[in-house]
Amino acid sequence: MDDVLIPMRAVLKGYRCLFEPTARVFDWPSARFDQEGLRKRRTLAGIWQLAVLEPRIFSFADNPIAFQWYSHKFLRLLTPFFALAALLALAGLACAGSLAAQGLFAAGAAAALASGLAYWGGRHVRSRALGLLGAFFGVNWALVQAAWDAATGTFEARWKK
Repeated sequence: MDDVLIPMRAVLKGYRCLFEPTARVFDWPSARFDQEGLRKRRTLAGIWQLAVLEPRIFSFADNPIAFQWYSHKFLRLLTPFFALAALLALAGLACAGSLAAQGLFAAGAAAALASGLAYWGGRHVRSRALGLLGAFFGVNWALVQAAWDAATGTFEARWKK
């Protein structure tokens, strides 16, 4: 995660990091479905590791771009947990008799199930449609795995030959 850590340490020292519009980076996707999942998981676990390596990133006093850090990098790590909390809240409201919550819960559960099935299907059948539909589940599953890996220290975010 040097591509994030090095600029963030520069920002913490008072420097500005700017966007260079002519810079080009090429990142070729993995050839196999499981390799791409591991790549995503490794990258996301690396963001959790940044929290341990440089906790000042989270400080509004030390980090002049703390809001950008939270909104662009950190909160997305929590997306599956927010989505699950929202679904559980809708389930509670639906059980209490709210017709709107019942409809939203049914739609949310159906969308999550469809994405999960597409993710599973995409592992076995090469299909652009399944890949797109399953991407929501796949990314959120990688986020959960990365959080687990970071919490338990079972996965180190570095390249393997």
